[in-house]
Amino acid sequence: MVLVSTAAGCAGYWVRGHIESSGTFLAAKSLPQLDYVVVPESFSRIENTRQTLQGLCSRLRLEVESRMCDQGRQRLQGGLASSVLETQINRIVRDLEDGLKEFEGTDQQLYVAEDLLCLLKREKRFNRWVDLYLQAVYEHPMHPVVARFSTEAVAVGKLAGREEEVIAGLTHLSNIPLEFQGKARIEAALLRARPGNPLALIEVPMNVIRD
Repeated sequence: MVLVSTAAGCAGYWVRGHIESSGTFLAAKSLPQLDYVVVPESFSRIENTRQTLQGLCSRLRLEVESRMCDQGRQRLQGGLASSVLETQINRIVRDLEDGLKEFEGTDQQLYVAEDLLCLLKREKRFNRWVDLYLQAVYEHPMHPVVARFSTEAVAVGKLAGREEEVIAGLTHLSNIPLEFQGKARIEAALLRARPGNPLALIEVPMNVIRD
């Protein structure tokens, strides 16, 4: 029932978003219909709800990717004032953050966070990047997205002046007694981040870094 309610809320969010859009969202006809990003229904109501959530998430990410590419082209061409470009970026950030709230408590929340992390880094909003990453670390510690950004987190943490917070977060992940996907990558990032740690000099296999 929780999943069904979440799906209904997400669907309402999208309908409302397209009806009330004032330039924030692309025209609906420019995006694939939901039927194209949702697999056929099964006999399981829970599975159907999961697939609906995944479809809504995929549609959001496709829309954001299209808007980011368009905004990047405009920036390179220099056809718009910096204030206009900044407004466009703020809208994309806002819509992704709205998506985080709509998908809260689901796997899709982390995939939306992945896109937001990429955008925040591109725009050099390092402090917000660290906030978002650490939130994912403590709320979804074993999600693959958390491990995927572990090495990058150390670098961004340095740029934001918050390296110790990031290291504390990675240490928290490393101390989880269970094995999970990406844990080796997290530990490799942690070893390299700790200054003066003799283990940081150990060569880490490339297959671990790419895990």
